[in-house]
Amino acid sequence: MSEEQKYPSYDEQTKNFLRSVTDVIQGMMRGQEVYASRELREKRQEICNGCDKLDVAQGRCTACGCFLKGKIPFAASECPEMKWGMDNLAIEEEVLRRVQK
Repeated sequence: MSEEQKYPSYDEQTKNFLRSVTDVIQGMMRGQEVYASRELREKRQEICNGCDKLDVAQGRCTACGCFLKGKIPFAASECPEMKWGMDNLAIEEEVLRRVQK
């Protein structure tokens, strides 16, 4: 990681991690698919590989501090830089859930 690349504070990294875990658990509790399709995982990885926020040596995103191997596979995960989002099916289910409240 170059000197210019810095991770968010530990507090912010913890919040980001807990937000991701919460999204995955909520999806599981609603019966949503936990893992993104293989094609979507590959596309996410491709996007991250070309991103200037990638710390290649650690396999982490410097925008959120997450380890990509632990973030990319989950359907409910999304990029903090808005370069990729939740699995479309997960998004549709989440929208429907919110509308039904």
